Parts: sequence; structure tokens; C-alpha cells
Amino acid sequence: ELTMAGAEGPGQNDDIYLSNHSYGYDIIDSSDYYLFGLYTDDARDMDQTLHAMEYCLPFIAAGNQRTSSLSGYDTITMFSVAKNTITVGGVNDAVSSGIRSLSRAGLYSSSSFGPADDGRIKPDIVANGVQLYSSGSAGRTYYYYSSGTSMASPNACGSAALLVEFYRNQTSGGAMRASTLKGLIIHTADDLGQPGPDYQYGWGLMNTKAAASMIRDVTEAHPERMIDTETT
Repeated sequence: ELTMAGAEGPGQNDDIYLSNHSYGYDIIDSSDYYLFGLYTDDARDMDQTLHAMEYCLPFIAAGNQRTSSLSGYDTITMFSVAKNTITVGGVNDAVSSGIRSLSRAGLYSSSSFGPADDGRIKPDIVANGVQLYSSGSAGRTYYYYSSGTSMASPNACGSAALLVEFYRNQTSGGAMRASTLKGLIIHTADDLGQPGPDYQYGWGLMNTKAAASMIRDVTEAHPERMIDTETT
């Protein structure tokens, strides 16, 4: 389905630029712990699929497996380890009285930590995943409050959809490559935890306003701030 629907270039309004994937392995048997952080066939297939669609960026839930490890680290599985995606961990809502408050963005208790087995940073970012109002499977009109990285990932993906739309409006129908959008989100995130990227928060808490401000600056004044290239 992703192969048929993913955007391969700009201006393809019938194709998708984003997708959300709130599912993964639920590892409860210690004999399967070797799968944590492993670049599996699932991750490889996801990367190969996306290699042909330079404008499609999937958002993947990091998983809620942190309690499966004594340290909490190396608890990410399946295509959450893939390279051409954004893997999203979960934190509390960073809002206090309607104002952004990073001190409130504590990690969700089960949000999985990286790294990938090859040392890559995972998750890539974190987003609010605690007590979000979401659709449920009990009926067509059923909604409920839920927590976990399966809530954080669509939260971040929905924010990215606003950035895709804003860029299109700013450029009269243009689109960012998936790698450009990922770089934009990562480098405008609010750093949390250890200084710089780490295996708990990735590059930090997604900051959609900061990313939109960067798009505005690039499209209206300083195009050199966003370099889109294949080889450096």
C-alpha cells in the first residue's frame, strides 16, 4: 500500500507525503530480547520501499517496551529502527496554563529507549503521548483517552502535516523531500535530557512553531538556511 501511495515527487496531490504507524512487536519473552535494536528484515524493507519515494516520510511509534530491560535502553524494535523514518517517543504534555513549559515534558513511563544496535540515535524525537483523546475500536463514534508512543507518533505526524501544508502554501505548491522535512523537524526540536541528541529523547521535543518559522524564513528571506542536496 505504501509503495502504491507514497509520494515520489512534489505536486503529487493524490499521493501521501506522510503516514503514521502506531504498531510494532510486543516482546514479552526474554528469548526474543535480541530483536531490540536489531536492523531486521522489516526495517530493511521499509528503507528500501522509501528509497524510491523521496517525498514520503513515515512516523513510527518507538514502542512501550522500556520495562523489558533493567536499564531501559536498547528496547526499540521492528521498523522503528529504520533509517528513512521518524521514530517518536512519548512524553507528558509540555504545557502549563496554556504556555509551553519544557520542564513538564517528562518521559512517558514505558517509552522505549535506543540506541539501534549499530549505535544510531533512536528515537529521533519525542512528542506528547500522555492522555490524548483518540478514536477507539469499540464503535464508529467511540473516543477515549489513551497514553503511549502510539499516541505520540500520530500527534507528531499531524503536526508535520501542518508543516507540509504551510510549505506548499509558501511555495505555490512545492514540497519538501522526506529527508528535508525530517532534518527540519529534528533541528528545530527543543533539546531535552542530556545536551544534544541522546537515546531517551532523540533530538528533543518536536516544536512545530519553530519549524514553521524556519520555513517562513527560508521561503521569504534566507533560502540558504535550507540546503537540499544528495551529495556533500
